[in-house]
Amino acid sequence: MITMKHTGFALFLLLSQSALANKPNIQSDPSTFEGMARTAAQNLDSGNYQKVWKGATQYTQNVIDEKTFTAQVTSNKASVGKVQQRSWRSITRVQLMEDANSKTPANYVNVNYDSTFSEGKKGNELVSFRQDIDGKWRFSGYIATLNQ
Repeated sequence: MITMKHTGFALFLLLSQSALANKPNIQSDPSTFEGMARTAAQNLDSGNYQKVWKGATQYTQNVIDEKTFTAQVTSNKASVGKVQQRSWRSITRVQLMEDANSKTPANYVNVNYDSTFSEGKKGNELVSFRQDIDGKWRFSGYIATLNQ
């Protein structure tokens, strides 16, 4: 497993929705992933679940259908409250074997945020991307949690 972590990188670029399917290089431009994650998170904040799911990696779409994805994200966001503020904390690259039949590891990038939710509750958001066989990075998951 290879893990890289970038923190404290100034953000100068807010990417459009088209950035959800591009070929950034985490080693030279981690801010691209932060822009992709921020765009996905903002779409989820706005209830644009279908847009995010349709831009997701095929692997994710095979594991979870759109209706279940929408229900799970809706439930997760309701449990933490509305996002008031998010601050980029880290970007981590991970390679992992997805199942026993995998011959090569899949590449993932996780973007972590320190977030403030309704009523000032503090927590975290994780937005994940998976590199598809065509080399493009696409949305693969989201979860928000409250600090204990």
